[in-house]
Amino acid sequence: MPTWTAERAKQWRQEHREELAEYAKKYAEAHKEESREYGKRYREVNKERLLAAQRLRRGTAKPSKGTPHGSGRSKAEHARRHYVKHRAKIRMHRRCYAHQRRAKGARVSAEQMASVMASNNGMCAYCLVAPATAVDHINPLHRGGVHAENNLAPACRSCNSSKGTATLLELFMKPRRLVTQRMIAR
Repeated sequence: MPTWTAERAKQWRQEHREELAEYAKKYAEAHKEESREYGKRYREVNKERLLAAQRLRRGTAKPSKGTPHGSGRSKAEHARRHYVKHRAKIRMHRRCYAHQRRAKGARVSAEQMASVMASNNGMCAYCLVAPATAVDHINPLHRGGVHAENNLAPACRSCNSSKGTATLLELFMKPRRLVTQRMIAR
């Protein structure tokens, strides 16, 4: 005798669809009162949950704490609150991206990016100690630098963020406590 699998059961239900529908109809008629009582009990026990779902469908739900837009707060409201909370970061990202889009020079291909990262044996071009994890614009786009392979250098996260929009001259005039501590540690 073959074993019942989910696929076999599905096939059986498809083959006997009319019989199952007829059985369900007869069962519902015979157990109408029981079904009604069950529904009443369910609604009493789950009253708050059902009301919350109803408010959500109608769009009159109160925002609940800790949930972005799943139970009460609309996506638009979540986006507004997120923008207000992270306004400075979002504006900075948009400015940087805009500079990159407007930058003079051709697009840098993936192969060129990989060759920049591989230069310096994969080490940061500024501190020469940490492994490079980012590509930095030597002449910042913010200051009119071009987005080209000869203006890119491999940099570790620390050097890249400490350099910011500084030029090379300004960078090496800054006190370099972090880098010297790292060099001594190795």
